[in-house]
Amino acid sequence: NLERGNSYIVPSHDVRFQADYEVPVGRGKRWLGNPSNAAEGFANVLFGGWTLNGVQGWNSGTWTTPAFSGNDPTGMGLFGGRPDIVAGCDPNNVPGVQTPNHFWNLSCFQVPPSNIGRDGNAGVGILEGPSHFYLDFGVFKQFELSSAWKSSYFDSHPVRLRFGATAANVLNHPIFDLPGANISSSSTFGRITGTTWGL
Repeated sequence: NLERGNSYIVPSHDVRFQADYEVPVGRGKRWLGNPSNAAEGFANVLFGGWTLNGVQGWNSGTWTTPAFSGNDPTGMGLFGGRPDIVAGCDPNNVPGVQTPNHFWNLSCFQVPPSNIGRDGNAGVGILEGPSHFYLDFGVFKQFELSSAWKSSYFDSHPVRLRFGATAANVLNHPIFDLPGANISSSSTFGRITGTTWGL
């Protein structure tokens, strides 16, 4: 069934790792952990309660469907559609080196003849886009509120305030958008012309 294919929004592979690291400084930690000491108490305010967070992700490319513009092979008054695919040819296998300017194999497709009573035989979601790699980073600071902020209920329940900042794609690795998929435009087919925010 040519209408069954890969999802446009779900890649075949999606791997993510997340790590959190509590800096061992401040109240209850290995270093400067004695708040009764004035110097260590002040140091706890500055250096205690920090947490570092990192998220690393990689996913294979998302999928899209080839198309063409022009003559109507179905005879139904349509404009364009899906092309024919050359038997045994894999459009994701580019001869030589796959580059942002030559990401798919254009020679795998042909425009169907006019008025043959069918659409092209290329399937849905057969073109796989570029994979994505990214590293996100976050830093967080946690403050324990003093007793002046607590009611009797909170005497045995610590009250904390947390601030944080996060940065996406801190390595500034390019996350490429899908290439053009219209075979009627040989100058843009298989060519990556922009970036995206990633998955």
